Amino acid sequence: MLEEEHGCWYFALSAGSLDGKRIRIRHGGFMLREEAEAALRYLVANAQADLPKVATVGQWLELWLERSTPRLRYTTVLTYRQHLDRYLLPFVGNIVLCDLTPTRLQAAVDELMWRQDLAGCPLAPSTIQRIRATLRSALSAAVRSELLQSNPAKLLQLPSSPRTRTTVWTPALHERWRQTGERPAVAVWSVEGTAQFLGAVRDHRLYALFHLCALRGLRRGEVLGLQWADLDFHGGELRVERQLQQRAGGGLATCPPKSQAGRRTVALDRRTLQVLRTHQARQQSERLASGEGWVDSGFMFTTVRGAPLKPDHITHLFRQLVLSHDLPPIRLHDLRHCAATLAVNAGVDLKVVQQQIGHESLSTTADIYAAVLPATAHQAAESAAALLHGSVKRARQGGSGGLSPAAKARRGLGRLRRKPHH
Repeated sequence: MLEEEHGCWYFALSAGSLDGKRIRIRHGGFMLREEAEAALRYLVANAQADLPKVATVGQWLELWLERSTPRLRYTTVLTYRQHLDRYLLPFVGNIVLCDLTPTRLQAAVDELMWRQDLAGCPLAPSTIQRIRATLRSALSAAVRSELLQSNPAKLLQLPSSPRTRTTVWTPALHERWRQTGERPAVAVWSVEGTAQFLGAVRDHRLYALFHLCALRGLRRGEVLGLQWADLDFHGGELRVERQLQQRAGGGLATCPPKSQAGRRTVALDRRTLQVLRTHQARQQSERLASGEGWVDSGFMFTTVRGAPLKPDHITHLFRQLVLSHDLPPIRLHDLRHCAATLAVNAGVDLKVVQQQIGHESLSTTADIYAAVLPATAHQAAESAAALLHGSVKRARQGGSGGLSPAAKARRGLGRLRRKPHH
């Protein structure tokens, strides 16, 4: 139906929705009848596929996530589901899909910026950026399905999100956290803190897993995806070829590393090789104890019966271990930060650290993981001060030797003019 209203043209039609009800679609603001007719023809032409089932942004978001779930990782699906339920559906879900202009979307996102998170704080710029990424991915799929002519999420203006810097837990920060609950967004233990944790869990059956993460910086999925065939005891090397991920249905699946740089060879020190030999012997004992119930999965880190470990289980276990030993809280992923920070402050070249961690960009390694440990920072301050004060001391001890030739001449003339005492 085409009609003129207040000098502008609009069209209206009805379409089916996902719940079987009919929904009225109304779109206006066209200055010419021909423009309204062209938009209506485009809408009707694309109604043969998904449009009778998708009328609003919310309905498309649900259909998009349903179609995407089989090929996505478990954690990605959880993130998308959270973004839809908490933010996108309440703020843009009722907008008619074909009526989603950049202006309307910007207005909705501006309102979203005032939304508070679960802790009662305004949403962080980084959170807004991630929500936009989810919406942009969904609307790009709508463009490919010819439900939209362009993606309005590309034109959104959002607050800049500064890169998160790594903070080292110091005794002062730890005490402040105890008193106020305040903690850095990304925190790592000091050398002493990492050593304290590894010493506390050295008898745990998965000690070798935490040792690898803390010293060599493997990601959670990477360390769980390691197989004994990836380890070269003689050459002292470990190949990262895959990662273990939890699927949306609850099962486990192996997939390639996060990026091409993630597929790498990690050098191992003698201590780490001995830790892995001890772990292998422990696993062999568990295999004998399990008998026919053993699952020959080939993975390096398994349950007591040989089955692969679920990533969520390891995250929960690490959190409980940290809590039980009264250590400053960090995430399992932050052990990766600890490993890179230790390497940088031990004098390892940043390019070598980048390869060890598996980053594609050297700047990422420098910006995120090259935190300066307090002891190193104090050592640098003392060295700079010693250099300066050493120069001052030499100038004083040298007497006139520290003066310029002109100053020496002036001092000599002054002595000649000095009258003798009577």
